[in-house]
Amino acid sequence: MELSKSQRDIAAIQESDRAEMREMLQNIAMSVDELRAIRHMPSPAAVEMVQSIEEVCYVRCPLTNNLF
Repeated sequence: MELSKSQRDIAAIQESDRAEMREMLQNIAMSVDELRAIRHMPSPAAVEMVQSIEEVCYVRCPLTNNLF
C-alpha cells in the first residue's frame, strides 16, 4: 500500500515537472520568434538591439548562436 502511494506521489511530481518544462520551452520558443521578428524590422534601433543580444549570446551561451 505504501509503495503505491509513493509511486503516485512520484508520478505526480514527474507530471508537474513535465508541465513546467513544457511551459518553459513554449516561453523560449515565443522569445525566439519575437527576436526573429525584431531582427527583420527595418529600424536601425531594432537591428542594433538584435546585434547586442547576439553578442551577449555568443559570449555567454555559444550553443544558442544558431537560434538567431
